[in-house]
Amino acid sequence: MAERNLPLHVFHFDCFWMKAFQWCDFEWDPVTFPDPKGMIRRLKAKGLKVCVWINPTSARNPRSSRS
Repeated sequence: MAERNLPLHVFHFDCFWMKAFQWCDFEWDPVTFPDPKGMIRRLKAKGLKVCVWINPTSARNPRSSRS
């Protein structure tokens, strides 16, 4: 965006920041995002705010409900 001189203030991650079919566990998909803390640190260093998609429903296979 900077190369094209387009203003960018917020970077938004859609549902695929989480593991497939575990969209309510709020855990980063380690395959797609192996270093989420580092990535967010780099985005914030560029002055960006970060927004992640959340959905207030129950997942089909929620990890949080397992015993």
